Amino acid sequence: MKRAHSAAGTHDALIAQAIDVLTSLARTTRVIPVETTEPVDFADLAAHALTSVAANLGGSVDTLLAARPGSWEADLVRRLVEGTGRDYILAWRSEPFRRPHCRCTPIDFREEVDSPKDPDEYEAAVEEAGKHELSEEQDALLEEAIKVLTSLARQTRPRGRGTPAETIDFAHLVAHVLTSVAANLGSVETLLAARPDSWEADLVRRLVEGTVADVETIPAADLAPEDQILAWRTEPYRLRPFTPPPGGSTVADVKTMPAGDLVAYLHPIDQPSREDTLAAVAQIRELVRYLAAVTGYASSQALPAPNVVSDVALILRDAMPDLAELFLRLSARTEQFSNSGRLYTYRDDGNAHAYAYAIQAEKALRAVASTVRALEDDLDAAGQAGTTFNLRAE
Repeated sequence: MKRAHSAAGTHDALIAQAIDVLTSLARTTRVIPVETTEPVDFADLAAHALTSVAANLGGSVDTLLAARPGSWEADLVRRLVEGTGRDYILAWRSEPFRRPHCRCTPIDFREEVDSPKDPDEYEAAVEEAGKHELSEEQDALLEEAIKVLTSLARQTRPRGRGTPAETIDFAHLVAHVLTSVAANLGSVETLLAARPDSWEADLVRRLVEGTVADVETIPAADLAPEDQILAWRTEPYRLRPFTPPPGGSTVADVKTMPAGDLVAYLHPIDQPSREDTLAAVAQIRELVRYLAAVTGYASSQALPAPNVVSDVALILRDAMPDLAELFLRLSARTEQFSNSGRLYTYRDDGNAHAYAYAIQAEKALRAVASTVRALEDDLDAAGQAGTTFNLRAE
């Protein structure tokens, strides 16, 4: 998929690595009281990472944004860094500090802060830089993200024979990275779910939405405006080829398979067909029918505790982004059909009306996608509420 930037080789590898690491970080959760979890505050950690990159480049956001300091992306990145680091960006440095051209022992940051400001303020800034209560996994992912983004910020690009290389447009590439992370999670709102109204979330959201809206960077695809972010997705969809166990699969094997393996077993992703599409939908219908039945006549067995009810709601919540995406795909495909010269209608009012019927169907499917998105929040509220209580053992 073609992008607006011309980075290649090392640049592309670092971009891909940054997307992978930040996507993994965005998918982690943190434990809150009553032993429940919530999404990690990705926007806050992204601001932390960018501030550390600026600190690693010498503590100046201007150095970080030197390629295109007046761009809209640079303005938003600057606000993220300066709002986080404030007067002491160097306090966020993650690399050992060495004086230029010196291989001596790394020195303390305080020796390099050329400022008459209160040393206590600097100490507070150092403490602020390390305030995040992260798991070991999150801490490792954040550290890796800072390393990769710092390496990316130090890259240059040639300008022509005999002309010194110039720094890359770091802000533009960061906007690309954040947009792909949001796409991998399904939407920018999913990415920012922990604190959607924070100032950091506002700036990250503007970086992502501005990138998606840039007509020079989005692919020329038949996508609805609200769905164009998915063009930036770098991960494959969660379906995967299935490798059967030795000796084949028995009914017992199928019943104990992970759900993803079972779907891949029934519907090979590399062999899509009309039959598989309709069969998968029919199976969804039967699964819903099964759940509606057993939770009715055998609720005490099917739903033995409140946490089972909560788990059902939360698992269905996790399916809503993909279900909304499915309806958007149906809508986009219907729009493609509307442009075909072979389109006709079964109705008596003539084939001239076929286009209008197709557009009507396309809009209706898109409306369903919006309705499904709204269900995600309701299911989340129901599921999270159910995590706050349970039954005592008899």
